Amino acid sequence: MSLLGSVGRASGPAAAALLDSTGGASDLFKKTLGPVKKAIADAKLKKTDIDEIGLSGGSTRIPKVPELLTELFDGKELNKRINPDEAVAYGAAVPGSIISGEGGADQQGQDD
Repeated sequence: MSLLGSVGRASGPAAAALLDSTGGASDLFKKTLGPVKKAIADAKLKKTDIDEIGLSGGSTRIPKVPELLTELFDGKELNKRINPDEAVAYGAAVPGSIISGEGGADQQGQDD
């Protein structure tokens, strides 16, 4: 029986959790840290410069993702007070309001 066969019709976080529990997705999860490391490097920061880590999106519900991030940031506790789905919605709404012309000056980064 293949690993994919054991997943069946499960998808998203459920399938990822199953794969993680069997060790089948270890490399996939580690690849998710690439964009995090790139963002830190692009911002010319060090991990120690980052005071708070917030998570957004559905994959943050996969236990392995927060675990890897905590490891990456040397045990720093992740901010779990924000709703990951609301963070995604807000992240899409702000540029949408600016593009549509409905965003205020504070959202467009302009001073009055």
